[in-house]
Amino acid sequence: MGTYTFIGGLGATFYVSYFNTFLIYLIMTIFLVKVYFDPSEDNPLGSVEEVYKLLACSEGPEGNTERSFLTMRSYEALVFGIINIVEPSIIEQGNIKMFSVIISSKLLMRIDLIE
Repeated sequence: MGTYTFIGGLGATFYVSYFNTFLIYLIMTIFLVKVYFDPSEDNPLGSVEEVYKLLACSEGPEGNTERSFLTMRSYEALVFGIINIVEPSIIEQGNIKMFSVIISSKLLMRIDLIE
């Protein structure tokens, strides 16, 4: 990434970042399709119904309702939900690096040039 930035400037870092994000999503999609929609004999999951059946038969943690993995009624689930609501805003407010990248890229000036 350093070479791209040296040759192409700050814009190249955005392109590399977008490419890496695309690559991660592509790998996740391939994994998801392989796990959930592969009906071969060596795949124990194979479908969404099979995953549901395996989770319904499994014994969950002590604090969950009826010791099930298929419930979000527990103290740990409440804490997990609060963390997932609060954490992104805290991360974004404290992200000085993102603020400096936006200012240094002069995004508004580039939008005016496109229009």
